[in-house]
Amino acid sequence: MHDVGTALLYLAFLSTVATALVGFVGAKLRSPGLLDAGRHMMMASWLIYLAMSAALIYGLVTHDFSNKYIAAYTDRDMPFAYLLAGFWGGEKGALLFWTAVLSTFAVVSIGRNRTQTPIFLGWTSGVLHTAVAFFAALMVWESNPFEIFQAYGGPADGRGMNPLLQNPFMSIHPPAMLTGYMTFTVPFAFGAAALITGKLDSQWLRDTRQWTLVSWMFLTIGLILGGAWAYQELGWGGFWMWDPVENAGLIPWFTATAFLHSVMIQERRNMLRRWNAVLVCLTFLLTIFGTFLTRSQLIDSVHAFADSTLAPWFLWYMGGIFVLSVCLVAYRWNDLRAEAELDSMMSREAFFVLNNVLLVGCAFVVMWGTLFSKISEAEAFRALYNQIADVLSTVGIPADPMTQPVELGEAWFNRVMAPLGMALLLLTGVGPLISWRRATRKNFEKNFRRPMGLSAVITSILVSSWSVRTILRLADRRGIAFGEAYSQWADAIGRAEIYGVISVLFGVFVTIAISLEFHVGARARRKSRGESYLMALTMLTMRNKRRYGGYIVHLGIVFSFLAFAGNAFRIYQPEVALDPGDRTEIGEYGLMYTDSIVDWEPDGAYVRTRATMVVMDRKATLPAGEIAAVVKQASAGAKSTVTVDTQPGSPRIALTFKQAADAKSFSDRYFAQRLAGQAAVLPSNDPLELRLTLGETLRKVAKVAPRMAMPLFKGTRAHFTKRSAFKATVHTVPGQMDFSVRFANPAQKDRFTALMAAKPLAGIRWARFADKVQLKGGAGRVDVVPSNVGMLLLPEVRFYAKHSSPTTEVAIHSTFEHDLYLAMRPQQGKSFITLLAIVFPFVSFLWLGAIVMVLGGAICIWPTRRARPVRQSAPTSTTAGEIGVSQSEPKVVAARTQNS
Repeated sequence: MHDVGTALLYLAFLSTVATALVGFVGAKLRSPGLLDAGRHMMMASWLIYLAMSAALIYGLVTHDFSNKYIAAYTDRDMPFAYLLAGFWGGEKGALLFWTAVLSTFAVVSIGRNRTQTPIFLGWTSGVLHTAVAFFAALMVWESNPFEIFQAYGGPADGRGMNPLLQNPFMSIHPPAMLTGYMTFTVPFAFGAAALITGKLDSQWLRDTRQWTLVSWMFLTIGLILGGAWAYQELGWGGFWMWDPVENAGLIPWFTATAFLHSVMIQERRNMLRRWNAVLVCLTFLLTIFGTFLTRSQLIDSVHAFADSTLAPWFLWYMGGIFVLSVCLVAYRWNDLRAEAELDSMMSREAFFVLNNVLLVGCAFVVMWGTLFSKISEAEAFRALYNQIADVLSTVGIPADPMTQPVELGEAWFNRVMAPLGMALLLLTGVGPLISWRRATRKNFEKNFRRPMGLSAVITSILVSSWSVRTILRLADRRGIAFGEAYSQWADAIGRAEIYGVISVLFGVFVTIAISLEFHVGARARRKSRGESYLMALTMLTMRNKRRYGGYIVHLGIVFSFLAFAGNAFRIYQPEVALDPGDRTEIGEYGLMYTDSIVDWEPDGAYVRTRATMVVMDRKATLPAGEIAAVVKQASAGAKSTVTVDTQPGSPRIALTFKQAADAKSFSDRYFAQRLAGQAAVLPSNDPLELRLTLGETLRKVAKVAPRMAMPLFKGTRAHFTKRSAFKATVHTVPGQMDFSVRFANPAQKDRFTALMAAKPLAGIRWARFADKVQLKGGAGRVDVVPSNVGMLLLPEVRFYAKHSSPTTEVAIHSTFEHDLYLAMRPQQGKSFITLLAIVFPFVSFLWLGAIVMVLGGAICIWPTRRARPVRQSAPTSTTAGEIGVSQSEPKVVAARTQNS
């Protein structure tokens, strides 16, 4: 496939360049022939990119490891879904994905357009295919996805995808982000064509409205999926850490959101034309900047392509976009003058402008924080900063000098972005309450007072209830009086908690304001049409998709802010080391670690170790039936009595035997059955020796991670040394999978062998003789955890056969109110684990908010039913200066509707 793919690549590049040139020249010369040729060449280029994509996909699914890209990002053991994700999993494939999808968008956006003249579309096609040609050039000269090994035919198997990327969310996140980036090329191309041709009315905005929404929606999906991936995969305990590449996607999201709002002002009032021209250019530039960050090695990030050589190309490309944008906007600056002025600061237009200023301000803040570590490397900048710091110090404002590069971390972003975010949230609710053009102060206060008053009451009730419950739980957990617990709770309140309460207040206010908009509209429609309330609500939304779909998006943003507010109230337990049988508490949960399960996953070619965490409510008690069942099994064969002790919130049943030998015998029964599941018995002629070898699963584990088999050897030795009624010694040989247990006499060997073959103890998850507990009178204790108590969570760590770095898979228990989040840090060859535990309030609202935002965006994008086009014959005489088409080409006159 190398020859075919490479030939298609060169052909696609030449065809794309030719399409762009023909579009430019045809539009400049107003040549109908060239413009028609450009449309055919556009289709040809698109088909070539599809053929290239098919060639790469064929190589992926057939494991063509002679291809360097396929060998680097896939292997034979990868599941099929991740095999397909290899298309965009690396830089070379991502470039091909970009060109294929963007050429498709070019065909759709130009081929289906019926509102612009061929000359306008010629300029648009030229801009679009120049963008496609840039990425095709990267593949031709720097990053060919069809490059093969020259010295030999390639490895027998590939290296495989980075284990961190083998996650369902990460399979969708890259194409979503790339689609969001590339889709904004369409609005930019139409905007550039409008500036070139001087057609500066609102038509180009209407033509690209859906494309802008598609770009915004895919950026939203990509950002949320990236957060979900970080939440589940990285194991650091959060969904957003202001990583530079995360920020690279967030920056154009802010400006695209601003553009979506400001175009409504131009369409309705013919204002902000200059601002919209700047925004469409700026957002497109920022999408390329986001792509540049992931490939430039400029900023350290877990997302970045470490070996990319494309940074200089992107710098030149961004420079060209910047120069072109400045020249076009400057050329049409006077023509872009608004035809209407702002009538009043008390108007919806004014609040839209303020909203735009805040959104662009957020983009600037995030960019500044992201690049500050590089900016502060410049000695001139540090010198200027220190001079300003000296001036501030002289007037009583302390400022530390800067002597080395400084990286602005998560705390700085949270401190700066929190008030900006809350201001945006408030404006989300104020917008629907204020009228266009001019609103009287009395009318504004009337519309504003009731929602804000009601939201203040609701927030007060919610916050008071939450606070009282938190104080009562604190008093109960620490065994102190309510007053003392209140003092400790109040002392712990900081800026984050205050911001959280304000976010809840504003969120309730926005929800009420939007709900009133839906209710008033549905009630009026129900009264006039005689429909049911639900039908009136549905038809109200579908008849004015842009307005009410936008309101639904705003509700999704409210839900997301509730998750952000909950992050301020999370309960964080620093990492703690746990041995089997150890217990810890977090919030209202008790967590007990019993043991680790090690196995081999052939589908993904990795070893995983899972920590068995039994979770119970802190005040829960064990059912009497479970206790009785355990006591019955423990008493079978015991010569002494058994007493039971349990604790609230713990799944442990402490069985105390009057004679320690009985306790050890019961421990032997459980251990023998567990050993039988992990090891196989080998023939032995020695009547005292029980020869064992690792079972089939552990043998596969040992080949990938030899130290993962060590706990079995160590655990067996520890059992027979401290916890067994048998007198036996364990013998192992370093580097060998076989080991042996030598008993004091043949009867003991036969009895232990019989225990290994016996029926498993029913209803017991874990049991161990408590060798660290010293009891009087020769008694012994066995700690038992029943199988059917508590909730089982299994955080895990994976070790891939072809990758040296382990990956974390967290365990999450989600409720409507919060998530219990567990992540483990294994110690290879050790019996203990290190556990990170967090209780996240309201984190589920982030994912709910994402779904609601996507739903609202889909409603906005959903096409409106239009009147049937009526074809008319072209006039008998048409000059090239009018539309630049042949006289025989029909025109399409269609009725257009515009939402308010």
